[in-house]
Amino acid sequence: MFHKFLFFFSIKNIVSKHQYIHGNDVNFYINRINNLSLYGERTSKGEKVISVEIPAKMDTDIWNNTEKYLEKIWQEVKSMQMVDKNEKFINYRIFKIPRTVCVPLKSFENSKKKLEELVDLKYGNKIFFPGLGEITRKKFINSVEDCIEII
Repeated sequence: MFHKFLFFFSIKNIVSKHQYIHGNDVNFYINRINNLSLYGERTSKGEKVISVEIPAKMDTDIWNNTEKYLEKIWQEVKSMQMVDKNEKFINYRIFKIPRTVCVPLKSFENSKKKLEELVDLKYGNKIFFPGLGEITRKKFINSVEDCIEII
């Protein structure tokens, strides 16, 4: 089973005008980069933010020694042309997500309700699904900001 982790980089400039870029190279670790600053999201210091999504199995070196891959991941961000080739990141944070959940679009409201009931029953609502059921990017970002400290 694949899990994922997210790198959040704060930087001076983002050259891409795209909201996200998929990593379609088999030699890349990155699956997707999100330009969180496309519509104005910034750190408290005015830095721009991108998130980098990387699928991984828990028994792999990249999962167990994530910091070791930091420079390689940053080079992939440059290769995917989200930032300038000379750009250096200012700060970064890593979030490991042991499992992800897929909610089918068919009968979405019913599936969402069942998922919420299961989370409440098994975990006392201590697990958070950012943006579940939300269709706008702003609502999703606000829900993430409510549960983590922004860099």
